[in-house]
Amino acid sequence: MFFRRLTLALKRGAVIRSCGTAAAHVSLGLSVLREKSHYVVHCGNLIVLGAINQTDMLNLRILSVVASCFGIAYNLLQPRPLIAPAGWGVFFIACHFYYISELIRERQEMTLTDDEDLAYNLAFARAGFTKQQLCDLLSSAGARWNTVQHGDFIHRRGDVYDTITLFLDGTVQQLSATNDKIAESNSRMGWLGHMFDPTADPETLSAWKRHFSWKCTAQRCRTLSLSRADFHRHVVATPKLREAATRMQSDDYGVKLCMLLTQNRLETYRKMMEMAVMDGNVDEHRRKALHEWRSRHKISDEEHLKLLSEIGWSAQEFDNGKRATTKAAS
Repeated sequence: MFFRRLTLALKRGAVIRSCGTAAAHVSLGLSVLREKSHYVVHCGNLIVLGAINQTDMLNLRILSVVASCFGIAYNLLQPRPLIAPAGWGVFFIACHFYYISELIRERQEMTLTDDEDLAYNLAFARAGFTKQQLCDLLSSAGARWNTVQHGDFIHRRGDVYDTITLFLDGTVQQLSATNDKIAESNSRMGWLGHMFDPTADPETLSAWKRHFSWKCTAQRCRTLSLSRADFHRHVVATPKLREAATRMQSDDYGVKLCMLLTQNRLETYRKMMEMAVMDGNVDEHRRKALHEWRSRHKISDEEHLKLLSEIGWSAQEFDNGKRATTKAAS
């Protein structure tokens, strides 16, 4: 019994001496670090310098976390540890970790459906939306995938403008108040009407009315419809999405302008041909004038032949200067 107690006492003494030695080493290490704490703050500031020169937001935030860790260490190594600045450093790190998780979520690979992938490539990708942002938007704005048959109206003039519609597939005509064709296009038509106004009040959007009608002229048309007010609320809540939506609206306007200019040239050329062939004959002077106008406005041979077919003339009849039948040109 005596020897057992003696052995236990010796072991406890060894443990105490070991702990004392470890504590002495830690204390010595902290003393050295306190003396060299200026190196800690210099390293932290160099990392901050590297962070602010990053163009990638994820890299910037990761480096900011590391820099904040150095800042916390510097504050705690002072002769009187600065608890409040160190606490703010912990709070900043928590904020960075939240946004790092959001960035990783946005960038993670996603598998889209065929319709979602088509919509993403037609309109959202080039505006800067990620696939995750698109999925969040579709969920928030109550996405509906629609199929419209030939001759049916997608929207009519005067309808409540409570949804925005992205044209995905088929051919669509834009009609005026008198049902005259303004434009006709395939999926390049993009959004059917105005899509986003960053200055609009979402509470008043439901009072807007449509100024044009949109009619499916293909065998089948596919569209994506989103709640206009919910779309607006979702994108304006995040500056990055607001900027992307504004860019998407600007791109849509640019595409439509180029498309309308092309179609106006074609419509003008069509009217000129209708006038030239009205009496069933086309002399050399008329053909030359039409050819010069077509060359000047870069109307291709394919477009020329298509317009000839629409007014009831063949290419051979046009070159010969006379219709083979006595039927009046339509």
